[in-house]
Amino acid sequence: MYTEPSDTDSSVLQLRVQIYSSDIKRWKLLSDVYPLYTYPSSFKDGVYVDGGIYFNSWYYFNSWYYFNLEQEKLQKLELLSSPPHDPDIEVRVRVNYFGESRGHLHMVAVIRWETRLYLRIYELMSDRSGLVVMFQILIEELHADFSRLSLRDRYCRFFEVLDVVRGEKEVDTFMVLKFPGEIRSFNLLEKSYKKVFNVPKRIDGQTFEAHRYIQTIGLF
Repeated sequence: MYTEPSDTDSSVLQLRVQIYSSDIKRWKLLSDVYPLYTYPSSFKDGVYVDGGIYFNSWYYFNSWYYFNLEQEKLQKLELLSSPPHDPDIEVRVRVNYFGESRGHLHMVAVIRWETRLYLRIYELMSDRSGLVVMFQILIEELHADFSRLSLRDRYCRFFEVLDVVRGEKEVDTFMVLKFPGEIRSFNLLEKSYKKVFNVPKRIDGQTFEAHRYIQTIGLF
């Protein structure tokens, strides 16, 4: 996917899609053109699940895009969340993770509910109609210092969710998180953690991208 100026208005961007066929080793440019009403970076990192590629805008919580590979069509998904979002008592601070495990698409968001901060793990429903909450964790359950840190950082940038991994059994489902100086795995059902890796100081302040491979995570 790439963007280019619109044919009718050069100040407006439009999205174009190219598909590469490994059979004929050739690119095909699709004829459909999509006016871009969201940020171009929304289409930087797509997640493949069950015949389609999903894109999360990171800016708009419930606005996702889905590219159907068989139909070669891009569509916008307006997702409902369960339980419903109540803007009077709940503020969505930021999306922290967007990825797949065992054929399920997950999104992790930081939620400020009344006076407390939560990490909420959502799963996309199989019919793509909405999001359901898998787990909700109080921020201070992740790390002893989080209650103090969360008061200083309204966007909760003092940690990163690198991965959500579903186990064969629900009790084996865990997150991998990057904290200052270390990486931990956190069991979502038992709410227990173990240290995985000490992050060297020379790279501790960098932004990490995680890629799952067997039982190893590579950081780049």
